[in-house]
Amino acid sequence: MLKSLSYFDFDYFMLAVFVFVIYLVLLVARKKFNFNIDNFIVSMFKKIFKRNQVEAQTSAASTSDSRNKSLVMLDVGTNKATVIATLRQIMGVDLPTAQNMVSKLPSTILSNVTEKEADINKAALEFVGAKLEIR
Repeated sequence: MLKSLSYFDFDYFMLAVFVFVIYLVLLVARKKFNFNIDNFIVSMFKKIFKRNQVEAQTSAASTSDSRNKSLVMLDVGTNKATVIATLRQIMGVDLPTAQNMVSKLPSTILSNVTEKEADINKAALEFVGAKLEIR
């Protein structure tokens, strides 16, 4: 008799208790707060579907953009260390590579990027004092 009660039976029992507790919580929420789980789930699916539609539209728009812009650094400015640190964050390069890019001016920082990407990176580098040009 004791052999029939195994560890797995206890797991199933705990799962059943857990599901029952969730059911009770939903009943209380429905009565006390006028909460309807069905409407909640449907509204969540609608939000997810809208988000996926927006992402698909933006990805389609980004693929239609021409990736022919280049970002060229003309001058480092007064705060060279900050420009190097920002350049490392933008491009993901190591310190010697970033220092070489900054020492040889004018240098192409990014190539074959969209207008939007070039504007964002230009604004970030100009904020720390560099002078850039989009070509």
